[in-house]
Amino acid sequence: MQVTNIQFHNVQQGTDAWHALRDTVDFTASEVSAALGCSPYKTRDQLMYEKATGIKPEISGYQEKIFADGHRFEEMARPILEGKLGEELYPATITGECEGLTLLASLDGLTMDGDVAFEHKSPNSKLIVKIAEQSLDTHYVVQMEQQLILSGAALCKFIASDGTEQNWHEMDYRPDEAVQSWMISGLKQFKADLVEYKQKLANGEITQESKPVVTAEIIQDLPAVTYKMNGLAIISNLDEYKAKALELVEQSKKKLETDQDFANAESMVKVFKSAEDKLGLMSQQVLGEVESIDSFVKDLGFISENIRQARLALDKQVKSRKEEIKTELVLSAKNEVQQLINEASTKYNAPFNVKFDFAAAIKGKRNIESMQSAINDELAKAKVALSELKDGVQANLDIINQHGEHRFLFNDWAQIAFKAPEDFATLVKLRIAEHKDAEEKRLQAERDRIRKEEEAKAKAEAEQKAEALRKEREAEERQKAQALAQQQAKDSAVDKAIAEVPQAPSENRLEAARKVLAEAESAEVKPFKSTMSILLDEKANPEATITITTGEYDELVRKSDLLDALFAAGVDNWDGYSEAMEMLKAS
Repeated sequence: MQVTNIQFHNVQQGTDAWHALRDTVDFTASEVSAALGCSPYKTRDQLMYEKATGIKPEISGYQEKIFADGHRFEEMARPILEGKLGEELYPATITGECEGLTLLASLDGLTMDGDVAFEHKSPNSKLIVKIAEQSLDTHYVVQMEQQLILSGAALCKFIASDGTEQNWHEMDYRPDEAVQSWMISGLKQFKADLVEYKQKLANGEITQESKPVVTAEIIQDLPAVTYKMNGLAIISNLDEYKAKALELVEQSKKKLETDQDFANAESMVKVFKSAEDKLGLMSQQVLGEVESIDSFVKDLGFISENIRQARLALDKQVKSRKEEIKTELVLSAKNEVQQLINEASTKYNAPFNVKFDFAAAIKGKRNIESMQSAINDELAKAKVALSELKDGVQANLDIINQHGEHRFLFNDWAQIAFKAPEDFATLVKLRIAEHKDAEEKRLQAERDRIRKEEEAKAKAEAEQKAEALRKEREAEERQKAQALAQQQAKDSAVDKAIAEVPQAPSENRLEAARKVLAEAESAEVKPFKSTMSILLDEKANPEATITITTGEYDELVRKSDLLDALFAAGVDNWDGYSEAMEMLKAS
């Protein structure tokens, strides 16, 4: 628990300066239990009234004696504990600020290093048992918690003794963060309620007079009925009595609202009962004396019956009205809490729920004031619980706001809003991590899909290019085959022309050759239809075999013989041989 502006004050406990200092803070350690509604000595409402008005109850002589004994026992116990600790203890008055609250604690003792605090109480049988069980009542616990918050001590020595080691009861108490959190929330709620209470005082909604103990107002008793016989007539004050009795009957019909009303009603019931008994007795007496006169008796009976009916009705109203008021108080408090719950649920978009039991809180309470006080205590507890829930939900909401880009991961907010902040933070980290992992897997899958699509596209394009190249090569091969066929046809025509040219004398061989070439140039070229069984290209094996027709073979043999004959005749030495070769190449 973070505390700021801690100050140690050099004031003696119980002095005017000490009391003045206490009035400057929001809460002293001894006030905490009353503010939280767990004090056996003062109600929350009483503390609220004291702080709002500054009016405090006077200390009785009996209380002063108890306080004096307590201080004396404390002074006697301090050196005993110092001997046990081996350290000196000094009384300390400390103030500090915690979460908007100004707090004060007056420690019975604190070691010089500030590690150990000392709190002393006068012993009683119940407290001795609690110490033995190591389970102190809450009003002791919260007092020590405030002392530990302000002093920073790690341990409080809680002692109940009469200043002697023979009647010495001791236990160690260490700070509890959960108790401290609940305590601070309760004090903050009290401070907020105090602001509202002071406003009601200013508006005249609450009287500033201290409330006296409720006692019944003096109900004027009915006058005694007197009569005397005057011959056959009765002289009495019955008419006066009748008027007074009927007036009291009318008063009894008033609706009961306050503790004063109930006290008056219960007193009036007793008056009615007494009157009934007296009237019944007097009726018998009159009848015994004068049997012939019944008017007087009838009046007595009439008055008695009215009084009886009024008594019964008033007694019934007391009982039923008390139940009505209980119901009104409980329902009013329930509605107030429910409204606060609804507001919180709407604000945080989460279903808040706070446990409270106002019916149990007023069980055993005898008057309206005590019931209202108990209701207020329970209401304060409900508000504190709701405030703690709101603080936790707000802390969780702050965590989500820190990860605004992942808010969509918490669409189940209504179900997880009330987790402890530590658990909630872990949940947020886990969900975000899982989301990032899933997102990375999704992106990787997307990248894989795109890569595969690109690979398939590239493969298709490669196959298309390969197919286009294949077709291009086939076209080139067809063109080469066509060119070859043309060349073969040309060669065939030349050979044929040569074969048909008669042999000329050697001196005319050049002229004859030119004639052969000229005829070959003008010969018709027929396409060459090859029956090759393999496809030739630039890289074809020169030793590869091919299949041709017999006619094609004969034509090649004839052409070979012609070339041999020409070379034998010395064609390579002829004039114009080179020119002829160039002509053949050019063609």
